[in-house]
Amino acid sequence: EAPLDPSFRIHGFLGEICSMFLIIIFAHQFKALSLANIQRNVEERALRQERGAMTRLLQLMCDVVVELDSDMRISQPSPRLAAMLTLSSSLSVVHARLQDFMPLEAD
Repeated sequence: EAPLDPSFRIHGFLGEICSMFLIIIFAHQFKALSLANIQRNVEERALRQERGAMTRLLQLMCDVVVELDSDMRISQPSPRLAAMLTLSSSLSVVHARLQDFMPLEAD
């Protein structure tokens, strides 16, 4: 059996070292992305729980709780508002402007 060429050994060794470093870098990036994803999921869950608790507290303290979007339109169904305004139960207040339910100055 003929001995291997020394340059072939060096190239093979360098190739293995480069592969090892690439695997380490990919593993580190995967770990960092996984941890960031887990942290984001935990934060989102905490925010949803806080929002739910705040909504329940408001509903206990107020007759009607209405969620508005940036255009001052009702963004979530509000059956208590519809009942307070004596609207038909089939009439949805979602996407209606809050101002539409306010009395006019002439009234």
